[in-house]
Amino acid sequence: MGDPLSERDAWRLLALGDELNMLLRGVLRHAREALDACTPEAFEQLALEWNRIIGLPADYAGLVSKRGALMFALWREPVLLEAWRDTDGELVDALRDWILPLVMPPFVRGMAQRPDRLGLMIATLADMWEPPRALREWEARGVRA
Repeated sequence: MGDPLSERDAWRLLALGDELNMLLRGVLRHAREALDACTPEAFEQLALEWNRIIGLPADYAGLVSKRGALMFALWREPVLLEAWRDTDGELVDALRDWILPLVMPPFVRGMAQRPDRLGLMIATLADMWEPPRALREWEARGVRA
């Protein structure tokens, strides 16, 4: 997840913005393929809103918003996480199996008002905590959450 945004210079913030935009455009391509049965108007609305997020500036508020949108997309479409399976398989499993299911419902319930706190919560859980004991016990029995 990298250094805190407050410790990055302007060039590194722009680079992060470009990287997040690339990922967000990938989510939009996935949505186009996944929503083939959807009406064209519904996809146009989705693309309009998603492109507004992509268009946010590479400042603190824009970057945490882009991160929040990406985390939402990864939660709603876990198949998107598989792009990182080869390099970060353990993190992919943690995000898919317990971190995103734990933190995203309250984030959405709160109308996605604090993407900065969402990012901190995800980073903290990923770095400091192991999966909940119940999840480990289910996996030992061959049950997927």
